[in-house]
Amino acid sequence: MHHFYEKGLTGSHNGHQIRTDFILTKKANPGDRFSVYIEAVASDMFGAGAKGMINPPDPSRYYSITMAELAVFDRDVYALLMDLTVIYDSAKHLPEGSERAYHALHTANHIVNACEPFKKSTFPLYVAVGSFSVCRVRLGSQYVGRCPVTLCHVAASRG
Repeated sequence: MHHFYEKGLTGSHNGHQIRTDFILTKKANPGDRFSVYIEAVASDMFGAGAKGMINPPDPSRYYSITMAELAVFDRDVYALLMDLTVIYDSAKHLPEGSERAYHALHTANHIVNACEPFKKSTFPLYVAVGSFSVCRVRLGSQYVGRCPVTLCHVAASRG
């Protein structure tokens, strides 16, 4: 049984005040057991004072945890999701009716319809399709043929 204490889901390293995920461990083995203790602080973003930040807390105010999810990170699923996110955002933000927007939407639709969620072996193929599409969408009229998949991610991340 693993027991540990870590900082909760408040704040983040990049200045954004909301953090929705937390790594319990980077290595787990089948059969490992973990105890997870969730602490809920009953306060708003800037304190618990009733009708003001420095007032005493309101004793009739209650909070509850409405959802907690536990999942195993899957790099292949994450890569596919990130490619689809970039392709979708490209389709959404490129000029309406443009060839590049149409290509992005068509590619995203193809990936969603063809990828089999319960056959993980299909994911890398569609990550490659998505990455190639990201490269093509980002380069636009400068697209001259083939583009290495690794460069596609670099080009997309600098966008």
